[in-house]
Amino acid sequence: MYENIWYRDLRGRTFEIGEDDTEQNVKVVEMLTEGLDESMAQMLVRANGRIQETGTKVMVLISYDVKPDNFDIDDLEDLQADVKFHRGLEPDIIDLLFKIGHGPGRIDSCFYEQAEISPCPGGFIYLDAMEQVPGDDVEEIMDDLSDKELLSIRKQLAYILNELGKIKVTMGVNILVSCNMIE
Repeated sequence: MYENIWYRDLRGRTFEIGEDDTEQNVKVVEMLTEGLDESMAQMLVRANGRIQETGTKVMVLISYDVKPDNFDIDDLEDLQADVKFHRGLEPDIIDLLFKIGHGPGRIDSCFYEQAEISPCPGGFIYLDAMEQVPGDDVEEIMDDLSDKELLSIRKQLAYILNELGKIKVTMGVNILVSCNMIE
């Protein structure tokens, strides 16, 4: 169905972050996940990276536009407005999660226009670079967790959703998070 969709190996790719006097280069070292968000006509990537100038390990969230003609999208202008809206919220969400102690600190958020050889020439690549945090991928260790540990994770997720609900955030998966969901 999606013959024109590009799954890209971004390992080794370097992205420039920061402003003129704080410019740094983040190199993608390891791709952790890659998935297609059909509602936004975007590919979503979670990766580990390294700041080239300092050697600092970072977490990287990358989303890039793919050609919308593969999807059931009626209005391209509406799609672009939705993407812009969601991308405007992501740095705020990352900052909020850090503030409440449930996420890494954000180093920078930026975007780039895709070149002619990209999946969607004229589209955009969006990047959030964050501090690397210790821990394990819950999906990988889920079967080994005790009931008490799973309950702790559920409580933490409920707290996060409640905090996000206070600002009425619409997540990238198109779920309106509301305080009423938890009460």
